Amino acid sequence: VQNQAAFLDERWVLTLGLGYGQQHFNDAPTRKGDVTPNAALLFNATKQLGFYASYSTSYQPADPALQDFNGNTGGFDPQTGVNYEVGAKYDLPSNRASLAVALFQTERDNVIAQDTSFGPVNGNGQPYYIQQGGQSARGVELSSEVRLLNNWRVIGTFAYIDASYESA
Repeated sequence: VQNQAAFLDERWVLTLGLGYGQQHFNDAPTRKGDVTPNAALLFNATKQLGFYASYSTSYQPADPALQDFNGNTGGFDPQTGVNYEVGAKYDLPSNRASLAVALFQTERDNVIAQDTSFGPVNGNGQPYYIQQGGQSARGVELSSEVRLLNNWRVIGTFAYIDASYESA
């Protein structure tokens, strides 16, 4: 569910939403999710220049078929996350090019990763997984789009990401 409202001649645009998901597997019980809120605020300073801020969350149930080192299934907690972002976009007056910059931070907990520290497979001969403590990443992204012809656009992006991982 999401709704968007514009205020003051569409100079301000507010978006609010709630998400919810479930996973259904053939031979496993339904995995129910949590409510995941999101919000964004856009300020159109001019017709060409806009600034925004956003917040979003995520909830991803674990695949119940994933095996741990001992061959057990269904024991992984869901992965959760949160993301914050602020940015700006400028469209050149001719609408033939745009520039954008964004700063972001993302955090995820209960991240599931394939483990090979004791070999590539567990006692069942299957790849096995571990649940890490979490991941966090922050960075900056710069992008530009140039419309050389009506149906030909060139897009360039640069990103710097500083990521760290925690063990459980």
